[in-house]
Amino acid sequence: MDRKLVGILVVILLIIMLIYGVLAYNSTYNAKIGSSSVSIPEGFQSEYDGNGTKIYNNESEYVLHELDRINTLDSLIEQYHLEGENYTIDSKIYPLGLVNLTSVTVKQNDKTVDTFYYYEKNEKVYKIDVKGNYNKTAIQTLVNTTTINPVPFI
Repeated sequence: MDRKLVGILVVILLIIMLIYGVLAYNSTYNAKIGSSSVSIPEGFQSEYDGNGTKIYNNESEYVLHELDRINTLDSLIEQYHLEGENYTIDSKIYPLGLVNLTSVTVKQNDKTVDTFYYYEKNEKVYKIDVKGNYNKTAIQTLVNTTTINPVPFI
């Protein structure tokens, strides 16, 4: 009788772990970014290409990167100063729920050279490179749904 009960418990645990694994790593609605994931905004697709995770549709393209804690805004900006050129750097902070999204615009001779966004969440730093139209709803979805992937059972 005890063996039968243990067998049933093992089967139940395996089913629970299987359901957890499918839901936690479902790539239909989530995109992986480093050790984290985000929900894909409605109407967008995702693709990982070795240079970050690309979230895109016909009008917009966002490439997301999970950075080391060392790669904060200061080190991202420092790369422009190391090139020896005369850059002007402007930043603005936009509150998105409980997270602040920082917009960084790099200009040289009043011409925009680069624009990127970054935010800190779950003790990690994330960078978003934007091409095409800025979609506020999509950006809010990406920022607000960023979660650390659960550690799978071993």
